[in-house]
Amino acid sequence: MSGLVSVVLTTFNRPNLLARALRSVVNQSYENWECLVIDDASEKPVGHIVDSFDDERIMYHRHEKNHGLSAARNTGLQIASGSMVAFFDDDDEWLDTKLEKQVRCLEQADPGVALVYCWMQVVKEGEIFDTRCPKLRGDIFQHTLDRQPLGNGSTWLLRRSAVLEEGGFDESLDRGIDGDLLRRLCRTYKVDYVADCLVRYHIGHGNERITRSDREGLENALAGKSKKLEKFKKELD
Repeated sequence: MSGLVSVVLTTFNRPNLLARALRSVVNQSYENWECLVIDDASEKPVGHIVDSFDDERIMYHRHEKNHGLSAARNTGLQIASGSMVAFFDDDDEWLDTKLEKQVRCLEQADPGVALVYCWMQVVKEGEIFDTRCPKLRGDIFQHTLDRQPLGNGSTWLLRRSAVLEEGGFDESLDRGIDGDLLRRLCRTYKVDYVADCLVRYHIGHGNERITRSDREGLENALAGKSKKLEKFKKELD
């Protein structure tokens, strides 16, 4: 049996989507995982949805106050037991061989590889709207400075020790948190990928609170850009 994967599944006010996400974890062909469901103080607790799966590998943790996605992911990161960690948003969906193929790739990779990503399908109203198939591997730091060039965080499998070494997710950011962690990791580590669409990224279901384009969403985006200029001033200069 290969190493334990800690799946950190974050959820907030979307109980109708959580069941689908959990089902795609339970259906993984790779079975050596634990799933930490981090409920970031949803208005209606979702513990009963977790209990309905009756799987001892799934554990439920609830924040009493809403702290945001970064904090929810960090909670899961701190209590995780696995040597590998996979972050999973509640509105995404994994194909059955996602973990199996990524674990194989990461365990066979050079120790300097801290992240393996896969490709993803963008799905709207049940139809494939787009596909994201980046082909970056190795030292990709220069490609991360102006953008987040990989698929979203649900497409990643990471060495947990490397994420902890970088301090996890920046809880002062409300937007751009995947790109921020990726840049910090890629200053030191390399990446690899599985050339297969193994994640479905669902859009158009509303309540997309992080990437919204209202005033608050745009202010969060600008704050994230400013933080990047501060953190990576030397490299950007």
